[in-house]
Amino acid sequence: MKISKSKVGIISYANSSGLGNIARAFREHLSLDSQLVIKHPIKGTFPVSILHTFGDINLTEEQITNYLDTCTPDVVIVIETPFNFNLFKMLYDRKIKCVVIPMVDSIAFSKFEPYLEYITKFWLTTKWGYNFYKEKTNKAIYLPYPIDTDYFGTPGLSKELKVPADFLHNQGFGGAGYRKGTDKVFNSFQQLYYKYSDKVTMVVRSQPCEAEHSQLRTIKNVLLHIDDLKENLDIYKDGRIYIAPSLREGLGLPILEAMACGLPVITTNAPPMNEWFPKGYPLLVKVRSSQSLPYGDILMYEPDVYDLMLKMEYAFNNKDLMEQIGKQNRIIIEKDFSWKVLKEKYQREIENL
Repeated sequence: MKISKSKVGIISYANSSGLGNIARAFREHLSLDSQLVIKHPIKGTFPVSILHTFGDINLTEEQITNYLDTCTPDVVIVIETPFNFNLFKMLYDRKIKCVVIPMVDSIAFSKFEPYLEYITKFWLTTKWGYNFYKEKTNKAIYLPYPIDTDYFGTPGLSKELKVPADFLHNQGFGGAGYRKGTDKVFNSFQQLYYKYSDKVTMVVRSQPCEAEHSQLRTIKNVLLHIDDLKENLDIYKDGRIYIAPSLREGLGLPILEAMACGLPVITTNAPPMNEWFPKGYPLLVKVRSSQSLPYGDILMYEPDVYDLMLKMEYAFNNKDLMEQIGKQNRIIIEKDFSWKVLKEKYQREIENL
């Protein structure tokens, strides 16, 4: 049951992209009243059950006006980007509260700064993002992103596999580019294969329109899936150990989802990828170097390929320990990063607007 009396809308994709999946979770758990659905030029849109209108990725003021007139929200949640920065003043002029959930790896604070007076709050889903934003504005709060632990439970097993592969990696789509470290995953796996041959296996998932990407290549003992899954849970069905040596993340949603599925996760020892794990977690990959980027605020980190291979070998040779770590990862999400724990906090923040 929705506590807030405000009519709450969201502007985002409605598909299997990261932003689309966040919007879907918000629709399910926050009982949103409406959505301005951004039509993705390649991935398209999934059906949306709440009141909605449509807009292009280059959102026009006419499309914004149509949404506001049709759906009449009192609060609008913007994830990552408004798709048209004139949105902020349009909301302000109508006395509509606006919450921005920035992804610090893609859009810099400086892009939002000219519109600060029109933005009601920034919700930062990572500690790094919050610490950065609180130095810039008093409108920032830390609000961790919640995972549906009922949905992301033990994911089962793909029909294509008699037994799950040792390793699982998800390249993502489009904007991921080299950000997910897929080239490093292949290089590290090949080093393991030279030593363990047919004893070691891996599944790599990607999405349509990424097949021509230079990172995707067929090598022995690697099963490559290129498909557009409607169920996020299916990403995590094929492997025992999730590999995510990301160079940068705004949130790192697959890391959290893999943890919720009870998988041990090998990831980069840099924020925000390392935020979710306890001190001494043995599967964090050393960073070789870092550099700033012309977009976003967080650095681009370069995980060390040799150390990634060592972490994969350690995980491969310690399956019982990996099972324990996977269970502990699940507990971390249940205790601190689940909708069961955080839903009321989100609702209160909406009420307090």
